[in-house]
Amino acid sequence: MSTRAALRLAMPLLVSALACSTNSPIGPGTVVSVRITPATLVLDAGQTTTVRAFPLDADSALVVGKTIRWSTSDSAVVTVDDTGFVRSIGLGNATIAATTQDGITGNLATVVSLPSIAFSDSTIDFGSFATGPNPAAQVVAVTSERGSPLAGISVGAINYQSGAGWLSAVLDSGTAPATLTLQATTGALTAGMYTATVPLASAAAGNSPLSLTVTFTVNPAGPAIGLAPSAYAVNVSLGAADPAPQVINVTNAGGSTLDQLTVGTIAYGAGASGWVSGAGLSGTTAPATVTVQVHPGALAAGTYTATIPISSVAATNTPQSISVTLNVLAVSFATDVQPIFSANCLGCHFVGGQVPNLTAGSSYAAIVGVISGSVSCTGNTYVVAGNAATSLVYAKVIASAPPCGGHMPPGGQLSSGNLQTIADWINAGAPNN
Repeated sequence: MSTRAALRLAMPLLVSALACSTNSPIGPGTVVSVRITPATLVLDAGQTTTVRAFPLDADSALVVGKTIRWSTSDSAVVTVDDTGFVRSIGLGNATIAATTQDGITGNLATVVSLPSIAFSDSTIDFGSFATGPNPAAQVVAVTSERGSPLAGISVGAINYQSGAGWLSAVLDSGTAPATLTLQATTGALTAGMYTATVPLASAAAGNSPLSLTVTFTVNPAGPAIGLAPSAYAVNVSLGAADPAPQVINVTNAGGSTLDQLTVGTIAYGAGASGWVSGAGLSGTTAPATVTVQVHPGALAAGTYTATIPISSVAATNTPQSISVTLNVLAVSFATDVQPIFSANCLGCHFVGGQVPNLTAGSSYAAIVGVISGSVSCTGNTYVVAGNAATSLVYAKVIASAPPCGGHMPPGGQLSSGNLQTIADWINAGAPNN
């Protein structure tokens, strides 16, 4: 070891203070090499950067006060000025040299190439269950490797090593930086591992095309919540009694066992809340049922909605929801239907006249659920609550040729509005309101 090196080991603080001195008796000695940073240089065409040179003595100590002269072996590839500022000119290889006044030279190998496409991730992994939902989409950042402009990027045809058609790739821009959105689709894929590569290409890139590897692991089918029906609607008229409850079947639409079923908090749409009750499960393991009861109560005429979430931590598609629609119809027997009878039917259907008696106060009891006793229409029910299509009263007024007897009223056709009112009242359950 030289005397200078030994002294440095013994006196680190002194050496630190004098290492850059040109006149210290133990300071740096003669320049024996020139180190350039960075050690190698790769530039895109048109890129610029700055490099630095460090004259060193035999102990790798910096020798200060030395003049550096920069040069390039090929100015058609790169140029360099006296400050170390480098500009790439054309594609190819060149050597940048830094030479001290002592004639000692350091060399920097330089490559100028086309820009390169780069991905934030080289491999993307998806996972799901057979017959289960699609996994969430994933986004990959697409950049130019060294930051220079890179345009004309496009997605090529996906190359599937296993399976087919289960992957989509959408690029939001043809110029880097951009994002590539990948979506795997479970579809009818069976359990297994699927692989595909997604190529990105650009005529301006030196590494085009560059491919991204995507794997999709499909696990054996897990349990899934099935609901039948998953949506239903109830029509009632103002002031009507509660309609019959609706039974929803909860089944396992997947594999294994669907257990740990629960009913979540009912979510109501605008207008009113609290009009659904009885949404309880018959059991926590499928198959099970949910019985739903709606209570129109004093709700105003309008449409009301609610959703009932059914969940299970074991299900691959949790939660699923039952959608309930309640239509409260603004049809009253006393104020809407009876006036139609009074204006159009009392010429024949009065007390002591033809049956049924349609006078106010008697008509409801005479027609709702009552079977006709007339010779021509015997066996037909005047009003079948909830079903206008099978109600004799409605058939008589709507059809020019009713299923029995003659059209009513004999003098002509009721208006379309009156016909709709009668139909709405019957289909709402024919309430006595």
